Formats: sequence, structure tokens, C-alpha cells
Amino acid sequence: MVSKKPAQAGEYSTFTAGCRLAYKHFQYLGDNGGNIWQHKELEKSLDLLDMEVSSKEVHALSLSVALVSFLFTVAVIIASILTESPLVILSLFFFILPAILYFYIEKYPTMMLEAKKTEMLGHIPSIASYLVISLRISPILEKAVEFASDHTTGFPRKLLKRMIFDINMGKSTSIVESLSKFADEWGNIPEFKAFMQLLIASTLETDEKGRWLMLDNGMSVLLSGLRERTDTAARQLETPTLVIFTFLVILPLIFIGLVPVLPTMGLDIPPIMIFFMYDIMLPVVLYIAISFIASSKPITIPPIDIPESEYSKIFGIDSSRKDNRYAFYLFVLLVGGMIALPGMIDLISSIQNNPPQYPLGTSLILLGASVGFGIYLIGTSYSVKTMRDEIKKEEDEFSETLRQLSVLLSSGRPLPNAMAHISDLNKGEGAMIFTRAANNIRLFNIDMREAFFGEKEGAAIKIYSGMIKGALDTIISMSGRSAKSIASVIIRLSEHIRNMRTVDTEMKKIIGNVTSSMIIIAVFVGPLVGAVATSLGYLIAKTLGSGGLGGLGTEGLITTVINPEIVKLIIGVYVLETTFVLTIFSDDLTNGKDTIIKKYHLGMYLPIAALVFAVTAEVMNQVFGGMI
Repeated sequence: MVSKKPAQAGEYSTFTAGCRLAYKHFQYLGDNGGNIWQHKELEKSLDLLDMEVSSKEVHALSLSVALVSFLFTVAVIIASILTESPLVILSLFFFILPAILYFYIEKYPTMMLEAKKTEMLGHIPSIASYLVISLRISPILEKAVEFASDHTTGFPRKLLKRMIFDINMGKSTSIVESLSKFADEWGNIPEFKAFMQLLIASTLETDEKGRWLMLDNGMSVLLSGLRERTDTAARQLETPTLVIFTFLVILPLIFIGLVPVLPTMGLDIPPIMIFFMYDIMLPVVLYIAISFIASSKPITIPPIDIPESEYSKIFGIDSSRKDNRYAFYLFVLLVGGMIALPGMIDLISSIQNNPPQYPLGTSLILLGASVGFGIYLIGTSYSVKTMRDEIKKEEDEFSETLRQLSVLLSSGRPLPNAMAHISDLNKGEGAMIFTRAANNIRLFNIDMREAFFGEKEGAAIKIYSGMIKGALDTIISMSGRSAKSIASVIIRLSEHIRNMRTVDTEMKKIIGNVTSSMIIIAVFVGPLVGAVATSLGYLIAKTLGSGGLGGLGTEGLITTVINPEIVKLIIGVYVLETTFVLTIFSDDLTNGKDTIIKKYHLGMYLPIAALVFAVTAEVMNQVFGGMI
């Protein structure tokens, strides 16, 4: 039996299903593919990621896909030879495809592991913060790990829970050993290891102030190290992204201007070949190249978790009701269809060798599709994005609220009294949480935890920020201590939240220096170059095919001109595909695996790219069309 676990849905379910299917039909390839070192590397990656396949199944998939793509390439070349097509030379380029696909599939688990480790590094500041917060109250590592696991989410929560389980079951000899192993496997960077050493050492410090100083130094070392690491990683991305822009985006778009002139050199490329090259092969190669770069992306702070109920809303309206959902879909189709309809009419006219009847021509098909798709993407991501933006503002404000609460406590006020009067200094939402909790205690005679997190009247029941919840949980656990003791911890909580927000902002700013140029190329430069090259190529072809170039004897060199509207449509699709891939890549670098922000940005950028392409192509035709 090759599979280590039964198949089940998961993050990598498509990949694992493909591996099993390939091994089922091509077991010989899997059993004989790869050497012992490849198997060991793959097995380690598969185990850490909990991928439910073996290295043999991965080899079976990579080799079978490479074999199928090789046979396809051979078939294309044979067909070109039999039809005496000049494209036989161009078809030889397809031989690189099997090698690319084989290498990508073989390295996919390793790349995903590196991406997962990078994702984990984004969680490290919050995990470290929760560990420090807990250790300020009690120098017990087991409680600190449990506190961190209760306030984190996703994959980090799973790892921390597993650590606790292994200790309880005797699989790990001590919490110190488990934390050291965690630092080696998932946070294998010097600054995190230094933080862990200071963290562990702080539990041996008998003096409270000395322990706090160690914890502060640990956080300082960690956060400054992560900032420097992000800056270095961002600079290292500049060269590979420039190479990708040049060879996989700009040069192919410039080359399209030469396609109409190729018949003068004996090469007559049909539209179906242009479609295959630009709309299938180049986007696949671009995506694979981007994936390799993204596997070593800079550290990003993960997005804030939002309740599942918000994900079903469309522009803030509940879409669980069928009438709301269908009305939105109908609206999207109507808007996109109305814009695209004139373009479809022009496409039919151009196939019948008639001139376009509407401005922008077949570009309207692209514009209509991108506008409709953009409305859908923005509509389905708007509510969650808006809520996340509000939570970030709450976190910024909550840091100041905690500072003001510590001032009131330092003056000798009991905690409930300080909570009741915090609204005298601050009218924000953070202050109102404490005021409502104080009123709950006074009116309903309930304890502190019930006042904040009670199911019916809890003051923080609608607070979704993990940092704010963690801070409130800490305050609740200290409610029995003296006011000055609570104040000293709260001021540290305020600093923690402020530092976390600062680190997030600084990291996004550093990465933004790289991604800003990426978005400009994807949304403006690429569509502009594509439209100019497409229009000029057609105009040159028309010139060479009709009147020639003023006495140079070029008339009649091109007897057949590829339908310009079809070429424009093909290149327009490629432009939108590059915008799609580069936007996702940009958001991967800046926001990690935040699908909501990806949908929102795609909804904005795709219509803009389509509009730039359509308008530029129309302007070029108007300016130079009369010169033929």
C-alpha cells in the first residue's frame, strides 16, 4: 500500500488526487522514478505538509504528465511536417514544455513546504506575542503554549495543539524540547531561535522585572530581525521579476507586432497558432515561473480571521437567500453582456470581412467580460475586506485605549472602576468595550469573563481581532491582582499591539516597493504595449500588402493579412491573463494567501487593463489608419 493515509479533502486535494490517479495507471513510472535522495527530500516535504501521498505517487504524476506533453509535442511536429507547414521550426519550441512540467510537479511539494514555512514566519510575531503575554503573568511554558494555541488560527494552531498533545501523550520529553523542535522545523531563522532561547531563559529568572526585560529583549530581537529579513527578500525579488516582465510579458507583446510581417519571410502563422502560443502556453510558463519565485517570497503577516457568515455577503447583503444571489448574478450578466454585445457583432462582421461597426471593436468583448467579472469579484469580497479594514482601525485605536486604562489603574482605581470611566478619556469602540463590560458587571452581577465574552450580553462578543481578544483574556486572568500590577502588564500589552501593527505596516511598505512596479506593468504598461504592437503590426502588413512603402518596391509582399480583430482579441486575452497572474503574484508577496484581497484587486485591475488595451488600440487605429 503506497498511500500513507486515506484520501480526504484538503488544501492539496487536487494534487494528491492527481498523484493517486497517475500511480494507479502508471505504477511502473512511480516505482522506478527518482533516486534515493529525491525520495527522502520528497517524503520529508510530504510528511511535514500532511500530504496524503508517497514520493512514488509524485514521481508517477510528474513522469506521466511529462510523457503525455512530450507525445503531444511530437504529434504537433508530425502534423506540421505532413501539412508542410513552416511552423515545424516553431513547434520545436514546445519540447521545453515536458521538462518544465516534470520539474514543476517534482518540486511542487518542496515549493509548497517553503511557502508554508514562509507563511508560518508571518504567524511568528503573533505567536511570540501570545507567548510573551502569557509569560508576563505566569512563567510556565506549558500555559504559554496553550494560551498561544487558543488565540491563533489555521495551520499554526494545529502545530501548537499537536505540540501540547505530544507532551501529554509522552511523545515529547519536555516543553523546552518541543519549542526547540518547533523553532528548527518551522521558524528556522536565527532571530526566532534567539527569541526562543530568551523565552526559555526568562522562565528561570526569579526576579519579575528581570523576566520582563528578557521577554522585551526577545521580542525586540525577533521583530527587528524579521524587518531586516523582509527587506533583504524584497530586494532579491527585483532581478527575477524584471527578467519575467521582460521575457514573458513585454517581449511577447512586442513580437506580436512582427507576426503580420512574417509571411515576407515564408512564415504564415494561422490565428489558432497565435491563440495556442499566447493564450495557453505563455500564461502557463508565466504561472510556473511566478510560482518558483513565490516559493521564496518575503514574510507577510496573515490576514485577520472573519466569521464565515460574512463570506456569503454580496456588497453587504446576505446572499444565502436565493433571490438576492440570483438578482446579483443577473445584474453581472446584464452589465457585462451589454458592454460585450457590440464587440460580438463586430467579431461576426470581421469574420465576414466587413469593417467594424462600433468604436473599440472586438475589444468590447474583453471589456464586457472583465467588467462583469470585476463586479462579481468586488461584490463577493467587499464585506470581508471592509470588516478587516475596520478591525485594523480598532487595533490601532485599542493600543491607545489600553495605555489610557493603565493610567487610570496606576492612579489606584480598581479595575471595574477604571473600565467604567475609560470612556471619559476615549470615545472610540475600544473604550466602549470596557464601558459595556463594566456595566454588565454592575447590572447583572456577573464575573469579568462573562461580562466580556458572555453569549448574550458579552461586551466583546462581536470583536474578531485575535490581538484584542488575547489582550482582554490577559486582563481577565489578572483581574484579581492589584491595580498597579494590572497597569504594568496592560502598558506592555499596549506596546505589543502597537509593535505588531507597526511591523505589519513596515513589511507591506517594504514589499510594496517591488509590487507597485509589478502592478503598473500588469495594468498599464502591458496593455499599452500589446495594443500598440498589435495595431502597428496590422498597419505595416496592410501597407506592405497594398501600396507599399513609397517606392521601395514592397507592394504585394503580403497577399494575406490575418484578421486584425481576431488577433486583437487573442492578444487582449493574453493581456488580461498576464494581469490576472501578476496581480495574484503581487498579492501573494504583500498579503500572503489572502484570497479576499486577491479577489478585490482583480476586480479593480482587470477592467482597467481591458480599458487601457481597448482605448489604446482604438486611438492607434484612428491616428495611423488614415495614413495607409
